[in-house]
Amino acid sequence: MTPILYPADEKTFATMGFGGLPDAIDCKVLEVAKGTFELNMKYPLTGANFEELAGERIILARPAEGRALQPFRIKSITPSINGTVSVYALHVSRDADGTPVKPFEASSLKDALNGLRSNSMTLCPVTLTADFTRSGKYSQQAVAPLFERLGGVEGSIIDVYGGEYEFDRWSIILHQKRGESNGVEVRYGFNMTDCEMTTDFSDVYAGCVAFWADQETGETVYGAVQYADDALLYPIMRIYTYDASADYESKPTAAQLNSRAAKYLKDNSLAEPKVNIKASFVDLSHTDQYADMAPLQQVSLYDTVTVLYPEVGIKATARVTSCEYDVLKEEYSKIELGNYTRSFASALDAFIKVISK
Repeated sequence: MTPILYPADEKTFATMGFGGLPDAIDCKVLEVAKGTFELNMKYPLTGANFEELAGERIILARPAEGRALQPFRIKSITPSINGTVSVYALHVSRDADGTPVKPFEASSLKDALNGLRSNSMTLCPVTLTADFTRSGKYSQQAVAPLFERLGGVEGSIIDVYGGEYEFDRWSIILHQKRGESNGVEVRYGFNMTDCEMTTDFSDVYAGCVAFWADQETGETVYGAVQYADDALLYPIMRIYTYDASADYESKPTAAQLNSRAAKYLKDNSLAEPKVNIKASFVDLSHTDQYADMAPLQQVSLYDTVTVLYPEVGIKATARVTSCEYDVLKEEYSKIELGNYTRSFASALDAFIKVISK
């Protein structure tokens, strides 16, 4: 599609705004799980409507296969000696970066999301909703940007309640889990153009211990170390220390802390090596030969994809953690897969096989 340029205060996109940007040399949207959602474009100085490109104005573009058009706010325009400019824009949900929120506390996800809006010190530019309910104490002790409190820092909404965000214009929706599994395969010798798998043992813990502390009285309660199933195989007995003070309104028992530690160890996959797969593939649904495969090639962030590369021992089902979409060609240029975990024993066995070749 042709990206379309709009004024900075556009909300409805019912017109063509300043018009299209038909001479774009390159235009890609990158969306990363729990990370950036951005647009990068190269445009010639002689291109149509070039003179209208300006900071804070909005570019409307399709971010992924089957997704609704999304607005991206221009943050920088960098000229080059070759007669082009590089345009960098962030999704408009990041307008919430400039919204300070006063300190407050909440006892549920719904109240926490409502509290972020009601305690905003300026007009809140986004709506906040969730498709699930969950109790738990949210405590914000200082003035902070709204977008920062959504995730990425200790005590944020994601940190307390979990979930995965969807950004749709100025609407931010927290899903309990995003993505689908439609049987999409990325296979060597078929549609795969590049593949790399990295197994990271740097943050693997053999167990977890939880504690509770009352800052006013100084009283503390400690649980016992809760070990992973394969703990005896770990060459280094690293134990994760979890502060569960915010999880209880009153003093917990050691048994409660033990249960909390075991759950935290499992929910956060602390005992499992982190396996990241970077895979690029050709979207065959855009070719005449494989046009009937279109539904099988559509993927979005958080979807589950199967990667098959038996020659190097890769056969894995993992979730899409990063999507790069070519706006002009209307196809994916790159996907990155992650959140694929394996037990310590199987990962160690695979590692030994690789280094022994």
